[in-house]
Amino acid sequence: MTRWIAIGAVVLAAAFVVQPVGCNQTSHYAAIQSYARGDATIDRYAAETCDTAWWHGHYYSAKSPGMALVTVPWYELLRAVGADPENRYLHAGYPLAMLKLPPRAIWQLSLFGVVLSFLVLLLLVRSVVERFAPGFGTATAAIVGIGTLLLPFATLFFSHMLSTCLVFGAFALLLRGRPLAAGLLAGLGVVAEYPVAVVAIALLVYAWRRAPWFLGGLMLGLLPLALFNWWAFGSVWHLSYQHAVLHPGRSGHDVLGANAGGFFGIGTPSPRVALELLLSSKGLLVLSPVLPAALAGLPLLRRAERLLVAAIFLAVLVYSSGYRFPFGGWAPGPRFMIPALPFLALPLALALRRWPVPVAALAAVSAGAMAIATSAEPLLSNQDTRHWLDRIRDGNFAQTVVSLAGGGHGWAAIVPFYVLVVAAAIATASLLPLHAGRAELFATAAVLAAWALLEHAGPILLRVDRAVDKPWGALTLVTLLVAIALGFARRAWWIVPPLFAFSTVRFDEHTKWALGLAVAVLLAVLTPYLLESRGGRSLPHLPSP
Repeated sequence: MTRWIAIGAVVLAAAFVVQPVGCNQTSHYAAIQSYARGDATIDRYAAETCDTAWWHGHYYSAKSPGMALVTVPWYELLRAVGADPENRYLHAGYPLAMLKLPPRAIWQLSLFGVVLSFLVLLLLVRSVVERFAPGFGTATAAIVGIGTLLLPFATLFFSHMLSTCLVFGAFALLLRGRPLAAGLLAGLGVVAEYPVAVVAIALLVYAWRRAPWFLGGLMLGLLPLALFNWWAFGSVWHLSYQHAVLHPGRSGHDVLGANAGGFFGIGTPSPRVALELLLSSKGLLVLSPVLPAALAGLPLLRRAERLLVAAIFLAVLVYSSGYRFPFGGWAPGPRFMIPALPFLALPLALALRRWPVPVAALAAVSAGAMAIATSAEPLLSNQDTRHWLDRIRDGNFAQTVVSLAGGGHGWAAIVPFYVLVVAAAIATASLLPLHAGRAELFATAAVLAAWALLEHAGPILLRVDRAVDKPWGALTLVTLLVAIALGFARRAWWIVPPLFAFSTVRFDEHTKWALGLAVAVLLAVLTPYLLESRGGRSLPHLPSP
């Protein structure tokens, strides 16, 4: 029973929240309404969104078509029973037509297109993890679901959940020796979200012995995209990303080129942007500190899966760092990195098995951060994550099912969401061997202190770097990460007290001093390694599970 509560409570928490409308979500909604009426253009509903493409005098959704096509039957069912709310401001033009769209219209579609995918994804994670770390599948799935970007995006009508579910399902099928079906799912994942093509390529390499079967399935999976392109644009090669509108202006298509430059907006990857994606205020590792634990667990994986997970993580990071909008516009974090999250569950499970108490502590921090973001409307136009705390302090939350019933959007509406999150956390903790001795407590204090330092210093250093166009902050962070990783690999918890020296540094004024301190800490960590190497002893390796 506890196992079902751990996952079920997470999914119910996501289904309970009704987020406000936004351009990405309404672009899918406009496509669904149009496709249901047999029209590939969204001319009738273009005023409801700003994520459009303008081609040959018509508007199109500038999104991958997969989620819209999959959700059309559910929309038709809602429309048949009169549950599709009318937008009375449809003819008022953008942005009023979008802002006045009833949130329930998007929410009830997300129950099918997003929340259902979220449930299937967590069950897939549970099943796959059990093959690598028996007994840790449910806990790992719940942690990934509640402590990463999966939680806020399970409440938003974006296509990441569906596409991620499909490509991770492809991996699950490869593990079961079904490369043709795996390729089919990977292809369908690309139809749902074009960028997951990098994951499909990684899976193709992973399945190299059965690559022809996987590739055949991949081609079959891409067939719906080719047919859609032929229907919509008269060419199998024309994608909906082309001719995307950058600024609607008065005409609705004043400036095109939202995906211009490079390859559909992807240019040369930037190391600085990559660090920002990981360590800025809404960086992946800052808001979800349990993910560094997953990276620490990579050496514990089998070689093939280790290379696959590392390749997927680096591929989506490089892709995102080269994109024109690396965080994906208004988002609570680097949303293009979402496809890597279920794959990171594999090393996370092994890390959880080896270091249960420290990893559980990081998971608790991650769950708290994601619950805060989700409950306070996660979409941010900037890096100011304090905005979420300000909204909570003011009692101004996202709408929920209670809000749809007339309960407003204050504490009374959001408390059930928090109750579900806490229930999931308690159920997950009960599944873990959390017996804390002195060593585990030292380790837990150390990893939390290290995260607190990076959470405070990272955003400041990267912001100063961007402002003055210097690399000192980035070099400081890279040096710190290497020092912390090497120190923790040796269980050298003494590394933490020297890190408190950073509390004497104004990061926004003395980035070079911070770099000097980081180098000193790294040298202190490296000294034992060098002494052992001179003495003829091999450097320590993380033990295998």
